Amino acid sequence: MLFHIVVACIYNEKQRDIHRMATAFNTSLCELMKIRYPIVQAGMAGSTTPELVAAVSNAGGLGILGASRLTLSQLQDSILTIKRC
Repeated sequence: MLFHIVVACIYNEKQRDIHRMATAFNTSLCELMKIRYPIVQAGMAGSTTPELVAAVSNAGGLGILGASRLTLSQLQDSILTIKRC
C-alpha cells in the first residue's frame, strides 16, 4: 500500500515538485541499483505479476518477479512480458 501512495504522490505533483522529490529520495541504494526511487517491490511468488514488476520498474523503483513457483516456460513468458511493458 505504501508503494501505491508514493507512486500516486509522484504522479500527482507538478514536474518541478517531482524533481525536488527525486533529489530528496536519492540514496546510496538508488545509486547502487541504478534506480530513481528507493522503492523495492517484493518478489512474492503467486502474487507478483509481470505487469506489476514492469510498472514498478518503469516508475523508477526496483521491480522483482517472484518466480519460485513458475515453470521454466512460465518464467520465460513472464520475462518477455516484463520486457514488452
